Amino acid sequence: MITDAPSDAREKALALEDRKRQIEADIDKSLAELKEMGVGMNDKLVDLEGFPRSDVDVHAVLILRNNVIRAQNDHRQVMVEVESALHQLHQNAQANGTAKRSPRVKLESKAFAKVNKILSESPAAEAGLQVGDLIIEFGHLRRSHDAMQRLPTLVRESENQDIQITLLKESQTETSQVILRPQRGENHQGLLGCHIVP
Repeated sequence: MITDAPSDAREKALALEDRKRQIEADIDKSLAELKEMGVGMNDKLVDLEGFPRSDVDVHAVLILRNNVIRAQNDHRQVMVEVESALHQLHQNAQANGTAKRSPRVKLESKAFAKVNKILSESPAAEAGLQVGDLIIEFGHLRRSHDAMQRLPTLVRESENQDIQITLLKESQTETSQVILRPQRGENHQGLLGCHIVP
């Protein structure tokens, strides 16, 4: 039984998309401010003697980092709600006979990257990524003209932190989410241990 009217479901989905875009903009702004200060999410804020660094505003950095973490958590939650709203829209379209494309084709059009290589015992392998997976969301990144250019920066800034990735696996018609934690290791190069292409 469909509980939402088509117009209500569409308005909900649009509102959630607006909320998601705002969160993404907030994350980008905070990361840009950190970059301007010469630090990232994981740079040490104490000197070799254990005192707060004098070359940066430690308090401001902590506030910005907290903003990013909070926004990333909000982004994960809103993504769950977006997926639910899109699923509801599709159900409504099927019920009304207006669905024109298969769910997979619609989802494929939202992907901005594809996994084409996975190294064993790497963060990517442990997260469950597989060759052929289409990436629809990588943290707060989604399909855009510069998503691939921004991806390496996001990975570097998220070292040793969880990133939620929304995937479309081969032969599947619904997305799935995995948690990936970029980190260095002896058995793989880089922080992910996989090769991602547009």
